[in-house]
Amino acid sequence: MGFKAEYQKMGLGMEAKRAHALLAREMGVKLVTWTFDPFMLPNANLNFRKLGGIVRAYLEDAYGPYGGRYGTGLPSDRFLVEWRLDRERVQTRLRGDWPLMEELCRRGQAAPVFRDPAEEPTASAYRVEVPANLLERAQQDPEAGREEQRAFRSRIQGLLRAGFTVTEFLSQASAPAYYLLEKIPR
Repeated sequence: MGFKAEYQKMGLGMEAKRAHALLAREMGVKLVTWTFDPFMLPNANLNFRKLGGIVRAYLEDAYGPYGGRYGTGLPSDRFLVEWRLDRERVQTRLRGDWPLMEELCRRGQAAPVFRDPAEEPTASAYRVEVPANLLERAQQDPEAGREEQRAFRSRIQGLLRAGFTVTEFLSQASAPAYYLLEKIPR
């Protein structure tokens, strides 16, 4: 789902997903999935904080190298979002009862930052830093962009393989953005 630039940041994405949820429920659907680019941070905020989606799978180069407006040649890596419409987390957030970003960031501060995928994850939750402005920077230096993407991919995939789930997106204006990964029941 996407909107032209002049229609972005108007709440249309949220309204479209509310309609999507209503239609899916009427059809008896309990699980909806879609992909999104983990480096598109406004989408991360929508998919996790506002919609209550979770991620258990990371797809490498799902659609071939980036072209179009980014033209970076980076692989089109994607998160596969699981949106479980019968879960309280999703229902609460669809009603507009979203956790404040400040609350999420405070909760996330307790989780260590996962940096080395060779290490055995022993905590119950971790944060993985999102490379800031990766797509824009990769236009200037494609090889550096590919290296940052590979490092991020390796960290996320290591935690997903160890049974973690991406549950939240954490972002504050003057600090790096993170994904929060936790061990949660299936």
